[in-house]
Amino acid sequence: MTAVARIVCAAVGLLLIAACAQEPETPAPEPAANASGADADFARFMNDPTNPKSWRWLCRAAAGGHTAAQFTVAVRYRDGLPPVAQNLPRAFLWFMAAQKSGLTAAVLAREGVEKRLPEDEVEILRKRSDPLTEADCRLGKISSKKKRAQ
Repeated sequence: MTAVARIVCAAVGLLLIAACAQEPETPAPEPAANASGADADFARFMNDPTNPKSWRWLCRAAAGGHTAAQFTVAVRYRDGLPPVAQNLPRAFLWFMAAQKSGLTAAVLAREGVEKRLPEDEVEILRKRSDPLTEADCRLGKISSKKKRAQ
């Protein structure tokens, strides 16, 4: 590297350091007290994921079509992260929802879950046409097969 190139690289580096030092780090935006909708619910979850209400916020955002929330719900079901038990059928459905919303990472994640499910169950899940709702986030381990009324 020539002396001129070293000087230019050093000057650019100093400018970048100075620019970064002047810009304060901005925290995640707080949702307005009266904010509503999937974006606001996901922001509430991200700002306080340990809050007892955070799972409700996350589910509401996911059911409202928020792609990152759908993916987050799916990961929690896939891995059995609190507050839910592992539920691969639900993980599959939420990964499908995130995939339909355009998240390409959801494709690989869904395929990984699909390999762990029986083929007949995957076919049932693929044929589900109704949109996912907050009820599809309820706590506990529930099979994808609907219970028949006796």
